[in-house]
Amino acid sequence: ELDNCIGRKFEIHFPRKAKPEVVASEAREINLRCGYSPLLVKYEGREIGYVRVSERSTTIDHRKGVQIREWGWLFNPDGSTTHLEHDMFLATDLSFERWENRLYVLPPAQGTAPRQLLIDIENAIREGNQLGVAYLPRPNSLEKRDKLISVEKSYASAALNVLLPRLLDLSRPAVYAFSSYKSERRGLILRTLEVLGPARIQVDGQDVSAFKIEDSEGLIAPKTEIYADRSGKLLRVVVDRLEMMPATAHDIELRYGKKVAEAQDLFKKLQPQPPSPPPSTPGAESGTPPGRRPQSPAPRTPRSTGRR
Repeated sequence: ELDNCIGRKFEIHFPRKAKPEVVASEAREINLRCGYSPLLVKYEGREIGYVRVSERSTTIDHRKGVQIREWGWLFNPDGSTTHLEHDMFLATDLSFERWENRLYVLPPAQGTAPRQLLIDIENAIREGNQLGVAYLPRPNSLEKRDKLISVEKSYASAALNVLLPRLLDLSRPAVYAFSSYKSERRGLILRTLEVLGPARIQVDGQDVSAFKIEDSEGLIAPKTEIYADRSGKLLRVVVDRLEMMPATAHDIELRYGKKVAEAQDLFKKLQPQPPSPPPSTPGAESGTPPGRRPQSPAPRTPRSTGRR
């Protein structure tokens, strides 16, 4: 399903008053990453897993837009295993979005004690300036809660944040500030994106030209360092002790294919009872919370970790 790339280009339409100054016009066409784009993840210089990203232009609820999916596995130094799924959709005119975040964590084994898989789910629909969010108050909760948030004109969705390096002029130093939803706060934060201009970095032992961006909450640490080429393609991402860099699907399959298959089998055996939706989630239909896919909460992706 992730490989079903319908369109390789996406045209985004900024409302005149919401258009970043550096974007030349209200309509901007960008290239999408079709198929899988794997990113190898390192912690303190040690490989711990990967995240892969897929983008496609599509239509949802009669709205044309872009769908971005992130799917990854992390085998952490403390012995725990993390699986993440992020599914985002943004309409071309920015007036509508829907997303779902799923986080699965299997803590390390503690002697003979039974292991418990922890699942956290959050999903939302935004139409205009109303963002309706449904979430679990704690992992494995049997009921969801919901929250309605009025967003500001400066609001930027998670999907737009992914696309911004391809929308901005990276050769021109500038600072951009906007509001964004943060799951840990169940609300909006001030987010800043600072374009710092040209930089030199090491990629596969080669010294290459790049453009540096710093992404942060306000202007405080920790700041995420993003290095991209002129087109906005990611070359390296660094935040605190974590680092991500592009890899090939073949390399990811060789490194993690067997490990992920074993983790998927274990996760399926340990999955808890799925939660019930909140009674009055904004945008819910027939008891289904916004963005919720009617599947089991166990990881649903194919066993292949990298093949297209």
